[in-house]
Amino acid sequence: MKNKSKIFIYILLISMILFLKNMSNLFKSDYCLEDGDCKAGRIIIINNKEILIDKNSCIENNWDWYEKSQYCKIKNVKFHPKEIIYE
Repeated sequence: MKNKSKIFIYILLISMILFLKNMSNLFKSDYCLEDGDCKAGRIIIINNKEILIDKNSCIENNWDWYEKSQYCKIKNVKFHPKEIIYE
């Protein structure tokens, strides 16, 4: 009986840890998708075209480049990036 209780508590603890880990992912904010503030080095897809975020691509697309913080403010895009491939 005691062994079954220990196993149950062990399984319950593991389940709670996994649940809390997944919940933390729900509250992460992605400023690139939400606000158009994309860090240099990210690859985004806009209109089925992959764009590497860097100073050149930012300026070519008439977006605002912030040198000090190394990010690009995507603007004037009818469709915000739908997908970030990786950082």
